[in-house]
Amino acid sequence: MLYHDIHGARVLDLFAGSGSLGLESVSRGAKSVVFVDTNTSLVERNISKMGSALPFGSVSVVQGDVFTLRRFADSRLRNAGSVYDIIFVDPPYGEYTSEDVFSIVQRYGLLSPDGVVVYEESSRSSFTVPAGFEVLKERKYGDTVVRFVCFEEARDD
Repeated sequence: MLYHDIHGARVLDLFAGSGSLGLESVSRGAKSVVFVDTNTSLVERNISKMGSALPFGSVSVVQGDVFTLRRFADSRLRNAGSVYDIIFVDPPYGEYTSEDVFSIVQRYGLLSPDGVVVYEESSRSSFTVPAGFEVLKERKYGDTVVRFVCFEEARDD
């Protein structure tokens, strides 16, 4: 479903959980993936299970809450992967708003100019398209909605 070319992409997996989205990206040719979650034990276990199947240096894990990492964004997230071509966002349903998440993306310049944010949330949540962004595609799966969001300028190309 991801329209974006994953091969060679720099990926940020926020609220990583098991790391399935980021690990799938690496298996499809992503250059690097940075996983961020408050509890990294599951993603670290899954990375360990993949072992030598992962290209050396292609993954890194940052433990912490996305919103408390704001002060570390330039040093921990930016240095780990610079800007990102794909940012997966799957926050716990009902705990954060799209405005909360996109404020991090904008404030710290985490998304490359032609990148995409893949944002998953409950279909009952209220999604507001942040200023300067647009929804490219939206898919509903039961109680889940997945939105592909990019900078408005990126679509003009």
